[in-house]
Amino acid sequence: MVWEGFSLCFHCNGVTRTYLKGYKVITFKNPYLGNTCVPFMHWTCSLECAKALEVPARQEQIKAAYMLDSMYEQYIVDCQRQFGSRHQPGLTCPCVSSEDNTNSCTIL
Repeated sequence: MVWEGFSLCFHCNGVTRTYLKGYKVITFKNPYLGNTCVPFMHWTCSLECAKALEVPARQEQIKAAYMLDSMYEQYIVDCQRQFGSRHQPGLTCPCVSSEDNTNSCTIL
């Protein structure tokens, strides 16, 4: 946060003059609306504070990406199992309508 003439460190809450060096750290909140990521910009007073803020945020982002990948892989396996057990020619995915080319599948 920045007040006129002063900057507040997002990690240690230290206050310094705005003309002194600091670090801008951008973190991203995991997607919660469709495929969007929300960026947040923070100011820190030192490299140590910047790392203390950025490293855990990045680890959380990577963990969430692995979780989403795992959910998607499981969805694909389930679809292959479901449609692979049926030996009907011309079988299509029931979640895609060929009439209006819309997709109604939901990944939980």
